[in-house]
Amino acid sequence: MPASPTARRFRSGFAVALVSAFFAIPAIAYAGRGTTTRLDLAGPAGYCQYYDATAGPVVGKVHIATSSAEAPGFHPVSVDNKLRGGQRPAGSYQVCLVDVYRDVAGQVVGCAAAPFANQMTVASGPADFRGSVDLYTGAYELQVYVGPIWGPGFGTAPATVDVP
Repeated sequence: MPASPTARRFRSGFAVALVSAFFAIPAIAYAGRGTTTRLDLAGPAGYCQYYDATAGPVVGKVHIATSSAEAPGFHPVSVDNKLRGGQRPAGSYQVCLVDVYRDVAGQVVGCAAAPFANQMTVASGPADFRGSVDLYTGAYELQVYVGPIWGPGFGTAPATVDVP
């Protein structure tokens, strides 16, 4: 016996709602999430120098994270560095979040460093550093650099990070 028109409408409405949910839920989840990127801290490297990660030994790990945002504006980008023990002499080191600029051919044409207010303190063992810098909404090609701006230090390869 064929289904009644009411039952067919109910099944059609349910099917449309179910298919819509499969598309809407991931889109909502994606729009509300921040970005998390993990990179190797290697060296020696120069400020704003793009290099292959195999050019220097990996000395630590960097974790760049943004939180979700509901509106355009400035939002925090957090950095967590973990430096292995014995990689740098004891002391304090400047840490910068570097924004890399490229031309249409993909060549690096410049960069801007946003230094963190606090420095990375290295003693005899491993060192941890946590900091945050505000960036305006958008996609950035960022790298983390540890050391003096005008000398060799340690850096990550640039990675695209979305600031929601």
